Amino acid sequence: MRTEKENGRSRLREEYPPFSARCRQLFTIGAVAYGPMKTFGVALLAAILGYVVGLFGTMVAIEVFSSNTHDKSMEAAMTGAFVGGPLIAIISVIVILVLRRKRTP
Repeated sequence: MRTEKENGRSRLREEYPPFSARCRQLFTIGAVAYGPMKTFGVALLAAILGYVVGLFGTMVAIEVFSSNTHDKSMEAAMTGAFVGGPLIAIISVIVILVLRRKRTP
């Protein structure tokens, strides 16, 4: 280990990157350029927004296109909450992870 000072900076720091840089390289989902926590936060936000869009989009689609006359509002709410919302949330997370993948030069 060398710790000689050169231009006010330790040579050890240049030879061995800090712990945070090593963690960023090890624990990422292919998004080293953005950082793993930022990618996680953006993916979580995309999942929440995707769920809301899928929920209301499915509810509107069921209200417009369903021939059910007895419980149309219940059918729309349940289909939106358990099918449309989760489906769009998963798709939005996958899209965000693909878009934020590190681009190789």
